Amino acid sequence: MFEAIAKPLASLLAFFYGLVPNYGIAIILLTVVVMLVLTPFTVKSTRSMLAMQRLQPEIKRLQQQHKNDRQALNEAMMAFYKEHNVNPLGGCLPMLLQMPVFFGLYEAIRGVTHNPPKGLEHSSDLFKALCGTYNAVSNTCSSAVNGHIPMKSFGMDLANAATSHHSSVVAAIPFWMLIALTTATQYYQQRQLNNRNPQAAAANPQLQMTQKLFPIIFLVIYINIPAAVVLYFLVSNLLRIAQQGAMWKWDPKLVAEVATDKREIESKTIDAKAKPVTKGKNDRTPAKGIQSGNQSKQNNQNKAESGQSGNGAKPPPKPTPNKSGGSTGARSAPRQRGRARRGR
Repeated sequence: MFEAIAKPLASLLAFFYGLVPNYGIAIILLTVVVMLVLTPFTVKSTRSMLAMQRLQPEIKRLQQQHKNDRQALNEAMMAFYKEHNVNPLGGCLPMLLQMPVFFGLYEAIRGVTHNPPKGLEHSSDLFKALCGTYNAVSNTCSSAVNGHIPMKSFGMDLANAATSHHSSVVAAIPFWMLIALTTATQYYQQRQLNNRNPQAAAANPQLQMTQKLFPIIFLVIYINIPAAVVLYFLVSNLLRIAQQGAMWKWDPKLVAEVATDKREIESKTIDAKAKPVTKGKNDRTPAKGIQSGNQSKQNNQNKAESGQSGNGAKPPPKPTPNKSGGSTGARSAPRQRGRARRGR
């Protein structure tokens, strides 16, 4: 089924090997060409994914509003997507387009490492390098080992998988390192998208779960396919990371959207700072009731010190001392008693 794609890919691989006689570099150049062809779809997909992230709060609101009516929810969602001109499957477009290339390259690698190589002209440099001496009578190659033609580059046989038989544990390490790098770049690529709008990404837990499971599913695939195909995915992940980073700097549409998001965040921050701060129980400034109570206590204390009572009555005057040190009230008391005796 994918032989129609495998043959052109094998011919393109032979072309690049004629330019640079290295299997790994030829596969990298092949990957660059495929990614350049898919660049318009990648740009459209990235825009669609970021738009979906930005619209997640509104989508969640629609889901809550029509949670008991499936048909009404579907109609509302379709109208919503049409209004905002977004495609919910747009983010999967590059991966869907790469799947035929993935299976075609898998068939191409299997073909060129067959004894003899398939899909290649016998006069090509790639065929000669893979086959060695070709025996037209037996239709076999001198470089074949147990019917397998090696494709050695970067310290490993790119025609083998990580689970293939290796001469030693050390010989298998490059295969597992290649798989680890490919899986890590896949996680980083998704994180790069989520970091553009973390609040919207957090509002869609289903998408986050899918993004976490997706690299794990591909990890199982990477373990069982030739390292040449894993190398293709590693280079494609790195190129997509570079494309996304370039888009956020030079894509006019995304630059305008990022600037809008930045202004919204700054306005929300300014509004939050402008709100009055309500003091709590542990604040040093006392509350209004406490201040008035303390003021009343101070006023009463001042009145008591000045000799005023609560009902407005004045206390009797204190006796005034005379020059001899006594008080005038004490000296007048015997005189009054004497006058009273004389009047008797």
